[in-house]
Amino acid sequence: QKVWETLRPSLTDYRGSAWVTTTPQGKDWVYKTFYLPSIENKVDYKTWNFKTIDNPYIEPEEVEMARNSMSEAMFRQEYLASFESFTGLIYPDWSEAMLVDGYNRADDTLYFVGIDVGWEHPTGILLMAEDKEHNLYVIDEEQKQYTTTKDIEILINGMLERNGLTRRDIQDFIIDPASKGTDQTSGMSMFDQLQDPTIVTEPIPLTPGVNDVMAGINRVTDYIRHGKLKVVRKCRQINEQLGSYKWVPRKDDAQWNKPEVYKLHDDLADPLRYVAMSRPDWSERVYQDAYNKPIIPYGEIYIPDEGYDIDKGEEISF
Repeated sequence: QKVWETLRPSLTDYRGSAWVTTTPQGKDWVYKTFYLPSIENKVDYKTWNFKTIDNPYIEPEEVEMARNSMSEAMFRQEYLASFESFTGLIYPDWSEAMLVDGYNRADDTLYFVGIDVGWEHPTGILLMAEDKEHNLYVIDEEQKQYTTTKDIEILINGMLERNGLTRRDIQDFIIDPASKGTDQTSGMSMFDQLQDPTIVTEPIPLTPGVNDVMAGINRVTDYIRHGKLKVVRKCRQINEQLGSYKWVPRKDDAQWNKPEVYKLHDDLADPLRYVAMSRPDWSERVYQDAYNKPIIPYGEIYIPDEGYDIDKGEEISF
């Protein structure tokens, strides 16, 4: 807004024009300054809306897959050029019909522990499992206020023990990356304390989680909509949180109006995001550039349809 207010006088001498391009970010100052006058047919204002599907180089199938894997409000904003207010439930597709009585433990089952450290805001810990069909199960939970480093270790050990698991069974311990911040009292971060053998009985090998909230919400939404997220019935707290997790209503007068979530009912929703974001994106995608050529996702190998014999180990040229 400050940039626009600086530039606006430079248009005065020659009655110049300004072209403003944007992705909507709620009904903020951009909406009020440029978009609203145009839809009210005020003189000297004109607006054009282009949806992603209007781009002839974008595959309609990719847009539909995005629709199925994103929250509805975010899809409308990013793909339909809609000024959204982001209100209501974050996971409206979640229901208790998705609860399960248990999971089938197998030799190829992968296990994860997600950790969100708190004090007055409770510490949340989830034990999760992934089967060979890439279903993600929440199989146990802990939520407790005023937890010390030792308390967290005890909670994790107890969770593993009652589920017949050991530390060696866990693929990854994924923690809120904010835990790497230094504690003013101890001079050490919680991340470091949990790995310090002088503080805990057995150091926990931690991985900082990806804390991109919107990307994490979209990933969890993708799991829910495809029936790939399952919560064991005894995990009542995460079930309640998935059903009550809400957006903070946007303020129309805010200069920067990105979506925010209520810091309430998220003690277990956060570690769920960390674990979900640590896993590959198993959803089917169309990876193409503007010229309809395939884009190779990181870590994958593109094998042409012809002219290459994989059994002979022939080299591929890109």
